Amino acid sequence: MSKIHIPKLRKILHNHSITDTREEGVKLIRPILKNKNCRDYPDLFLDFAFLLYHVALKNYWNVNSPGKITAARRKIKEATKILKKLISLEEEIGATHKTIINAKIFLAQIYAIEGNVMAIALAKENFRKNSNSLMANRMADVYQRLGKLGLAAKWYKKYARLGRKEKTPKYHLTGVMANFYKNIGRDKLAREYLKKTLCELPNNKIGASMRSVLKSNFPNDK
Repeated sequence: MSKIHIPKLRKILHNHSITDTREEGVKLIRPILKNKNCRDYPDLFLDFAFLLYHVALKNYWNVNSPGKITAARRKIKEATKILKKLISLEEEIGATHKTIINAKIFLAQIYAIEGNVMAIALAKENFRKNSNSLMANRMADVYQRLGKLGLAAKWYKKYARLGRKEKTPKYHLTGVMANFYKNIGRDKLAREYLKKTLCELPNNKIGASMRSVLKSNFPNDK
């Protein structure tokens, strides 16, 4: 791995993630991970699973293209295998290692999109061990994907409360709430949060990425 600068590579992969060029990220990292020395860098496999997961989500429910659904599910299966292997390293590298924590977060999300109620237990375990806004957000997302909207709303509100205490940027908090209320059909409340978010978005890559997500969810709003 002497010819590959790991922090630089991870930065490139992160850039693919926030600029919605995740498929290019998958193509970049896949051949690199065939190098046996990559086993010493579990975070690279976590990055790969993260990219696979988000690429798959684009077509996971694409009823107009069975072929794309099949490809998406294949990526989800591949991501699941990677995440379980990473979680198996828990005793070796420690339960508090960021790789283990994030692997469990992503695995819970995958279980949720598959309709597997194991997602709830895993998300609850994650929140119990790390009671912060991120874990509350992921708990809410699990409930939302499983159709338990009342519980999802409860946990999104908890996410916002914890986020304010943690001084999370306001546009993150309001953007999440805007998307949630839009997805459950509460358009008036969703637009109120959207308006707050657009006023706060920074003029950088993170702001551009979030604006892109909001635009896809609110195609008729500027």
